[in-house]
Amino acid sequence: MEDNGVVSIDAAGFHRKFERHGITFDKIARYGFEDTVVQLGDPFAKADFYPGLELTSNYVAPAPLDRYPMIEYDFYSFTTGPIDVYTYMVPLFPLDDEHGTRYGVMVDRSPVYLPEAGAPYYSTLWIQSIMRNCRINKTSHMISEPGKHTVRIFAAHPGMMIQKIVIDFGGMKYSHMGPQPTKSRS
Repeated sequence: MEDNGVVSIDAAGFHRKFERHGITFDKIARYGFEDTVVQLGDPFAKADFYPGLELTSNYVAPAPLDRYPMIEYDFYSFTTGPIDVYTYMVPLFPLDDEHGTRYGVMVDRSPVYLPEAGAPYYSTLWIQSIMRNCRINKTSHMISEPGKHTVRIFAAHPGMMIQKIVIDFGGMKYSHMGPQPTKSRS
């Protein structure tokens, strides 16, 4: 639930998962900022994770939801307008030249954005990610009405590991590990 302009979600707290084409989502305990990460498929899998979509760009047209493996996180907002979705990923090198480090991010029926969990070898971005033990990516989306919404994380390249998701409505304050997970007030 939105709290002071922010929603922070522990990756292991997903609401639904859709494992398709032999691609599974596994929780790995005692790892990451919130003590559990979710691995998006087997890093040694031979299957295409995102068949038919080009994985060399940062943006893909809307995807049919019944076709791709994904996990879903519901959240509630009181405000509308542009939002930034920050995904906190475990920094990884690609397994080999055939695999990358992309995963998909979608809010409601927005286009799917394809950020990377890796960085160029030994670049400043890579060094910062390793020192933080996290690659933080930002995608921008639009919320047209208050209420229930869904963030979808798609498996694109094998083995990416997500730590947390932060949805910023304009209230996020800087912190090394991001805001603590928000909970509904019941």
